[in-house]
Amino acid sequence: AKGRILGLQFVGLFEQQVFFDCAKHAHEQAMALAQGLRDMGCEFMTAPQSNQIFPILPNAVIEALQQQFAFYHWQDMHEGFGAVRLVTSWATDADNVKTFLRVVANLLPSVE
Repeated sequence: AKGRILGLQFVGLFEQQVFFDCAKHAHEQAMALAQGLRDMGCEFMTAPQSNQIFPILPNAVIEALQQQFAFYHWQDMHEGFGAVRLVTSWATDADNVKTFLRVVANLLPSVE
């Protein structure tokens, strides 16, 4: 009986296509983030395909970004660079993506 109650939440998610709309939004924001970083010359640990992307950034940029944004330093890469894990969701606002990209753009020239 308890499982039926828990399952009711999924009825609304799938009947109204809410689940798919949320997933589409998360994916679109991740692709916008990936394209913005790619336009700045960033490479990726793996090709962006989902709402999780793994750009490779200079360690100094990563440290500066962590002062303003919450994300995970995924792994060290080659000398002075690391891969970070950026995740978007149904709640990711396009303005937040633009703000993140603007901050990255301002930081990248300062580390060369």
